[in-house]
Amino acid sequence: MTISLAIYQSDHIAKRFTTAGYIMAMIAFFSMAMLPRAKYLEGLVLNILATCLGSALSLLTMYCGIKARQHTTTSDSTASYNSTQAAVCALWFFCTQWAAGTLRAKVPLLQNCVYMFSVMTMITMTYDPRFHTMDQAISLVVELLEIFFIAFGIATAVSLLIFPMTTRMVLFRKQIAYFVALQDFIARQSTYYRALGIIEQSVSGQLRGKNDAGKERLFPER
Repeated sequence: MTISLAIYQSDHIAKRFTTAGYIMAMIAFFSMAMLPRAKYLEGLVLNILATCLGSALSLLTMYCGIKARQHTTTSDSTASYNSTQAAVCALWFFCTQWAAGTLRAKVPLLQNCVYMFSVMTMITMTYDPRFHTMDQAISLVVELLEIFFIAFGIATAVSLLIFPMTTRMVLFRKQIAYFVALQDFIARQSTYYRALGIIEQSVSGQLRGKNDAGKERLFPER
């Protein structure tokens, strides 16, 4: 995330992505670069597939919205907003977000890739009612794809080169902590049982002494 914000200080990056550059930091953060290598690469593949699926659905939504605008306005209209186009985009937006939320609730493993899909579709479908041609729509989707894949590249470099971590390293750390905790537990249990045995011996000795002192002899002459 820090790298994504730092490169945005470059004039070339700032002019290319303008106000959408903050999305790069968000995507890099939610890519989970600190995960073990195998887990991260698995998530990276799913994130890429979700991003591409979101882009395809965004283009389909934009196409439907632009066609709705063309069918309800005249060719010489210069209005920036069209209610029919906005209604079509809202319908697509509701359906995609409902499907994404349902999938995330049913399969929690797909939470991050569903987030990538949701970010892509939310941005494109929100801006869609302003577009008059498909060229404008394609330009926005291409810009977002560049932002997403630059963020994926930064997260991959951090995961594989700066903070390399494997599943075995995580497993060994967890096992060492587990054995240390188990050894401490056994030592505490041993101390507890020793103390419990000492207390039982002292209490039983005191009880025997009281019983012997208070016991009456049935035949004192013997």
